[in-house]
Amino acid sequence: MNTQDGSGHIFLEHVKALLDFQGDLSSEHTKRGMDEAKEKGTKLGRPRKLDGNVMKALQMYESKEYSLAQIREETGISKTTLYRYLGS
Repeated sequence: MNTQDGSGHIFLEHVKALLDFQGDLSSEHTKRGMDEAKEKGTKLGRPRKLDGNVMKALQMYESKEYSLAQIREETGISKTTLYRYLGS
């Protein structure tokens, strides 16, 4: 196919439009599926994995012997991350 002439150029523009349309449909289906999963209570995204530092930070927090600054300094776990794991 010669894309240098008018008919070839029009054909390529139509193919591009169809591909854009396909991408939009795929995106809409994905978003709809994610919304339905959220309504059912499914948690989306990567599952949380407790590593050694998080476990150590939780133990230090629950012992009430360490300040948040000491926990953060020793484990590298931020206050926000620590509270997120405490809430779950």
